[in-house]
Formats: sequence, C-alpha cells, structure tokens
Amino acid sequence: MIKIIIDAMGGDNSPAVNVEGAVLAANALNDAELILVGKEPEIAQELAKYTYDKQRIAVVNATDVIDCNDKPTDAIRNKKESSMYKSFELLKSDGGYDAMVSIGSTGSLIAGAVLKTGRIHGVKRPAFCPIMPTMNRGIVAVCDSGARTWTATPCN
Repeated sequence: MIKIIIDAMGGDNSPAVNVEGAVLAANALNDAELILVGKEPEIAQELAKYTYDKQRIAVVNATDVIDCNDKPTDAIRNKKESSMYKSFELLKSDGGYDAMVSIGSTGSLIAGAVLKTGRIHGVKRPAFCPIMPTMNRGIVAVCDSGARTWTATPCN
C-alpha cells in the first residue's frame, strides 16, 4: 500500500479540488492510502459529496494555511499549524509515508522540502520538477534545476 500525504488547503479552490482529486485517485488506485491535511470541517464537508472507501482516506486537522502572500521561509518556520507544515511533519515522521503532494505556494514547498526533510548528501540546491498535463491528454515533466555559474576544472 502506498501512503500519500495531500496538502488539502494548498492552491486555488481548495479544499474542493484537492478532495475531489484524492477521491478520484482512491477510486482509481486499489493500493493507495491518502491522508488529507487541512481544515477538517471543510474537508469533511467536501468528502461528504463523494462515494469512496473510507478506510483509505484519512484526515489530519491543520488550522492554518500558507498562501502566496507569505514569505516562503518565514511561513515554514512560523506557521506550524498550517496544512503544508503538518504535511512535511508527517512525511518526516516514521509513519511510513511514501510521498507528499501540494499545489500550494511553490516557494514554501521548496523551502519546506529543504528545511523540513533535508537534502541528499552532495546536493546543494533542490530541483523543481512539476508534472503537467499536455493538450493531447499526456503528461510532461519540466525540470528547473536553477541557474548557477560555475567554472569547470579541465581534465588532463
């Protein structure tokens, strides 16, 4: 069973679109357990609109939200009751979680990834690689590894 944490309050039209996506995923994938993190009353109201296996979608309450107006690093450091912060806390825990998904503030997502989960040894900067739909119903991943000026040492 794959366990996926979803920041249910991230992005526009949340939590409605995040809950709908979670239910669609749970109904399509027999081996997925989804954890929706966010304002529990709002999430429960959205979940009530759907039919799904209630043993494979759980809710973790988070009373705050990080939005695009928040400074990313400050938001991760100070908004400890936000859905994104709590999602990172779950991911970092020993709960056996496999992935975290958020469509919230990109800057806060990158800051949280670095500050809360850490970097792989030898990696100085994270790459951002969103997966997006194409016009012909396919998907494409666009990877931005950041611009950096460096000088190569010649090999002899």
